[in-house]
Amino acid sequence: KNDTQDPNEKTNVRGMEWTDLNGDSGRYTGEVNYDKLPHGNGIMRFDFGLIAEGEWINGVLKEGPQDRLISAAASMMSGA
Repeated sequence: KNDTQDPNEKTNVRGMEWTDLNGDSGRYTGEVNYDKLPHGNGIMRFDFGLIAEGEWINGVLKEGPQDRLISAAASMMSGA
């Protein structure tokens, strides 16, 4: 049996507690890599109210037109 992990393998998590590179904590739902860093499509709900959604690369949100950063207040008003 081969116990070595593929570093490119992705796993899906739901509500994983995570602290980003800036030291901001919250819960992440989506794809993670072998190191349990957000990697792939996912959404991070920070404890201070920001919601970051889109494609992640090794724990960093890739900024693009389809990636969104919204505040909790804005998401409540829109019903998201």
